[in-house]
Amino acid sequence: MTPIDLPRTQHLPGVWADELTPAIGSVGGFTVHIMGEEVVVVDPSIRVYAGQYRVVMTVDTYFLKRGGIRYRVMNYTRADRRYKGIGIAHRVYEVVAKKAGPIMSGSSQSPGGQAVWNSLIKRGKVFAAALDSDEVCLYSSAARLVAV
Repeated sequence: MTPIDLPRTQHLPGVWADELTPAIGSVGGFTVHIMGEEVVVVDPSIRVYAGQYRVVMTVDTYFLKRGGIRYRVMNYTRADRRYKGIGIAHRVYEVVAKKAGPIMSGSSQSPGGQAVWNSLIKRGKVFAAALDSDEVCLYSSAARLVAV
């Protein structure tokens, strides 16, 4: 996989309560929502404005069909800087894999993205495997990782 470098995210824009889809799960006190092809994690205890929740994290996704299976490719993950480093990204990926998966890694990953997939594999909470390769290795250009 080709490593990428993403610019730092300061604060993510809020989401209006009336536009929020039903939660597919939760991570701690945060709720996980699928809004079109985007995964949105909100902190329902904090309102940015009346009727608008604070967004903790977003994951841009798209769909890819391989071997007759439709995967949700976890593309770019952005986290509000106030929530970075608290260990929620891999748990959000777990929720998405179990409730809206299977999921697949993107073709390029930042060091943070590699850490998320490493954590998924180590925790064993989801089944993770490499496509087009015999071993699960984040640094192999031949492997796309999947989790179900």
